[in-house]
Amino acid sequence: MENEKMIKNKFAIIGLDCRFPGATCADEFWDNICNGIESVGSLPRERASKMKEQMKALGVKEEMEFKVQGYLNDINSFDHDFFGIINREAVAMSPAQRLFMEVAYHALEDAGYGGTALYGSDTGVFVGYIADLESQNYLKLIEISKDKGTPTGALSSNLCGRFSYYMNFSGPSMLIDTACSSSLTALNMACNSIINGECQQALVGGVQIDLAPYNNVRIGIESASGHVKPFDQEADGTCSGEGVAAILIKKMENAIADKDNIYAVIDAVGVNQDGRSIGLSAPNPSAQKKLISDTFMMAGKTTADISYLEAHGTGTGLGDPIEMNVLASIFRDGNKNREKNKCAVGSVKANIGHLYAASGLAGIIKCCYMLKCQLIPMTINFKKINEKIKWENTGLYINTKLINWDTEGKKRCCGISNFGFSGTNCHVILEEYEDSRQSEIRESQYYPFVISEDSFSKLNSMIKKFLYFVQKKKKTRYIDVCYTAAIGRKNGKVRLAINANSVSMLMEKLELYKEATDSKNDIYMGNVRVLDRTEATELIEAAKSCCVHNNSGDAKQKINSRHLCELYVAGITPEWEELYKDTDARKISLPLCEYDKNEFSLVFE
Repeated sequence: MENEKMIKNKFAIIGLDCRFPGATCADEFWDNICNGIESVGSLPRERASKMKEQMKALGVKEEMEFKVQGYLNDINSFDHDFFGIINREAVAMSPAQRLFMEVAYHALEDAGYGGTALYGSDTGVFVGYIADLESQNYLKLIEISKDKGTPTGALSSNLCGRFSYYMNFSGPSMLIDTACSSSLTALNMACNSIINGECQQALVGGVQIDLAPYNNVRIGIESASGHVKPFDQEADGTCSGEGVAAILIKKMENAIADKDNIYAVIDAVGVNQDGRSIGLSAPNPSAQKKLISDTFMMAGKTTADISYLEAHGTGTGLGDPIEMNVLASIFRDGNKNREKNKCAVGSVKANIGHLYAASGLAGIIKCCYMLKCQLIPMTINFKKINEKIKWENTGLYINTKLINWDTEGKKRCCGISNFGFSGTNCHVILEEYEDSRQSEIRESQYYPFVISEDSFSKLNSMIKKFLYFVQKKKKTRYIDVCYTAAIGRKNGKVRLAINANSVSMLMEKLELYKEATDSKNDIYMGNVRVLDRTEATELIEAAKSCCVHNNSGDAKQKINSRHLCELYVAGITPEWEELYKDTDARKISLPLCEYDKNEFSLVFE
């Protein structure tokens, strides 16, 4: 394990979630990338129909053509009850706010900090969002619709403020707009805020929603073919995309101490500004080179340490050659063993389009999965390197198939670039986390596996998710599943508890579940009722006793664990941390809670 000095100003990414074109979660996003899927196309039919209603309400008489880009299938569903928001307020909220609420909470859950685990903490929320593009559009639509609500629904600053309010966070909560580099600028501000002691951990987000995807609105860098072809000779411009992403970060030493699930280590985050260039929106190669070189130095890395680069890679005739030749200059100068120290270059924009304010986090999440899975996916839409890109004697190459990320024993390390139309540039260095903690599998010890939701339908859906999870990940430690499910989830009214001592036994009992208690098989089902004070006190004390004495031998432990199951479904939430305090249980990534898909579309005259 690295010593304290080595990890002092490093950060851990401990939770994440996203909704990107063609993907409703991070796992789907990763599967799509590994399979070389391009999720760019026409506006989904249902959304196109609603858009035509809006255009009519706005007085637009001519038939408008919609852009080809990366779209989210659904931007109007929202589980308002989950977040305690009334209908009237929910319909007034912009889709950007609704989507971020759901994705942000899932990122907390993925880290094992759902429910009240971080409620009232000094957690910061930093969100990259180009407010000029969408907030005013939604405000205009509300004004001409039948729906009325408070101005908080369209106010762009409430994108982060509303989530901080819901979670009662006291850390900084702010919107960051540097155009395309917004989400990685937000990451930089989050890291600095943690270093400065303003918050203990931070949720970093990026949001890009296109409420008016008309084809006549162009800025001059659009692809005529409708495809992003990064680094390719036939590249003809970029293609927009929608997306919402969130990651949870904290100091590295705290993540290790808190037994967190670490996706990747943030070695360094660098930010600078183009200053004067050939034009306000034109990239400045000198600024890009200085940023990347300085960030390498800040991370204590050389070009020999970096074996993958997630480029900004927009597929534009001006931007790509400048960016790639900057990298060539850096690697040509620093890479003395070019045959051995190869470095792949890719761009996720080929798969999902350019997500603007969310584009940087798309690259971060892709690289987190690459580091975890030790794979480098292919860059699609690439045939021949752009002749303006000069990569001789650099070791850089475009990877065109899914390959193992082999570094011959060295730590896997990658860089992610994110450049803004505003001139603000960002670069991040990520490194794989090598867990040196011992992971003893104690399959004979019983622990209660618990899940709950606010309805039977949601609970049944979650049971199916967990059954699929344990079938797929049979080598997962049972104690980690139980620990994370207990401490990192919201406690709902409808509850299930299973007494087991291994993942295989849990799988068997989930398959036996018949929507009712089966005490013979230690499966307990309950719908929380209101307890009188005396009864509640007695049950709470019983739960405390079981938690304290749960490690007093296998026979006793099984009985204690059974009692905890019975108490949980009766409405008592045991002191889980007490139960697991003398164990090596740690947080892992588990299936995320279900959201109801309530429709919140504006209604027009």
